[in-house]
Amino acid sequence: MVMQEIELSFQRLIKIWWGLAWRYLIFMALAGFVAGFLTPFLGLAASSYRDLVATLLLILCSVISICVSIWIIKSVITKRFSDFRIALILIPKPTTNDEAEGPIENRGERP
Repeated sequence: MVMQEIELSFQRLIKIWWGLAWRYLIFMALAGFVAGFLTPFLGLAASSYRDLVATLLLILCSVISICVSIWIIKSVITKRFSDFRIALILIPKPTTNDEAEGPIENRGERP
């Protein structure tokens, strides 16, 4: 299968943005709801250590938020949109000879 590089049009950019936006909205709201629901119970269980519990909850929520964010980005990158998908393409490291000739765009062209 030959890959064809296509232009990042405004319509395609909006599709990618929307794929990220609705996932962030739903999953972060869900994570916030669960954390908000559990926080009072954890606070009551450790009422004498309120500052410690608050700090630990902040750290836990931050870690969960980072993990959910990474999962959301991965799910959008691997998603098939209606007319395209996002692909990571390896750019080969230049050899010594390539570096002497300059960028690929300028090769073969002499002023």
